[in-house]
Amino acid sequence: MTNPEKFSKFASNKRQYWLIAAVIVLGSILAFFILRPASSTVQHEQGETAEQGHAESEHQHNDAHAAGHDEDQDENHDENHKTEISLSPAQLAAQHITLDVVKTGSITATTRLPARLLVNADQQAHVSAGFAGRVEQVFVQTGQQVKAGQALASLLVPELIDLQTNLHVLQAQLQLAKSTYTQEKQLWQQGISAKQDYLQAQNAYTQANIAVQAAQSRLKAYGASTSSQGRFTLKAPLSGVISAKDLVVGESIQASEQLFVIDQLNQLWLEFVVPDQLINAINPDERLTVEVNGSGTLQTYRARLISLAPSADVQTGRMLARAVLDNPQQQLRPNMQVVVQVPQASSNATGLMVQTAAIQQIDQQDVVFVASRKMSTDGNGKGQVSKDQAHKDQLLFVPRPVQLGQKSNDQQSNDQQWVEIRAGLQAGEQYAAQGSFILKSELEKGEAAHEH
Repeated sequence: MTNPEKFSKFASNKRQYWLIAAVIVLGSILAFFILRPASSTVQHEQGETAEQGHAESEHQHNDAHAAGHDEDQDENHDENHKTEISLSPAQLAAQHITLDVVKTGSITATTRLPARLLVNADQQAHVSAGFAGRVEQVFVQTGQQVKAGQALASLLVPELIDLQTNLHVLQAQLQLAKSTYTQEKQLWQQGISAKQDYLQAQNAYTQANIAVQAAQSRLKAYGASTSSQGRFTLKAPLSGVISAKDLVVGESIQASEQLFVIDQLNQLWLEFVVPDQLINAINPDERLTVEVNGSGTLQTYRARLISLAPSADVQTGRMLARAVLDNPQQQLRPNMQVVVQVPQASSNATGLMVQTAAIQQIDQQDVVFVASRKMSTDGNGKGQVSKDQAHKDQLLFVPRPVQLGQKSNDQQSNDQQWVEIRAGLQAGEQYAAQGSFILKSELEKGEAAHEH
């Protein structure tokens, strides 16, 4: 083969090599660009899948944690919902709920006993004529108010006629004795008459004067005038109410016969039986409170213990006590049945006490709704007083179980009723004093809604 042929063949093979190399390079480039996006997509998808799995895992963990946290919050919320009530000052005022603090002091217990009102015998008058006679007029009726000195009845008294007639005779004899005495005195002074005659005239005049004064005093003692012609006016010895009248016009009466009874009702007696267990427990220095239930309203009065029977009744064996009750308006009447509150000395000199209205019963347990400022939780989970303006004035009321002691059931007007607290509270704690039943109602409604 000639050199030109060899060179031509070599050049042809060389072009084939370059063409094959170019094809291989081009194919490699195309393969690189074709395969790289797929790999990136796969890696990106794998990355996203891994991230999504991690996110889902973290989300599930967060959900579980949140669910547990929410469950705890729900449990705490439910628990708080069952035991706490939050109210603002405006709500307290609208519900008429008042607050007080636990105080220290002594409780005076009282026992309620049936009692009866009686006429005060020290302010009562039994009116009689003092002699026999006949009733001519009656001026008053039973139940009528009379004044002292007011005419009650007019009587015709034969004995009074005799007394008045005798007085007239004695007065005439006195005039005669006086005239004789004056004459004998002049004659004796002139030396005409003997001194003995003068002294006899003087003695007769003195005796006549004494007789007239005696007759006048007797009429005055009867309350009769000297010129009434046997008629006697019976008058009221004191002001009061005619509670009894035992005479009619034309009736003959006897001496010392009781015709009228006049009662002063501005003060009454109160009598009640003292049980054996209270005989030594009554405090005589305490005022008694008397309850009178009339016309559907309970009224109270004050009474003062004046006597306790020195011995028990022979038949019943009971001790009788008596007190004085002022009745200035005379609204009470004798024989009314009332209730008296007898105070007793306190068993404890000093102890804790709250108002009786604050005591409520929840699940057969005596409780008091204790008030405190609403608390918030800081970043460390510790409680602190809320600084939120909307909540800082709100109060939380929590029912606190308590152990009760003796109670004061004194019904004095404007006085609070107290109950002794033996356990469960501390002095100075704030609590719902009045209107606590509203808190109990709200608490029960909240429990019913939670159960539903």
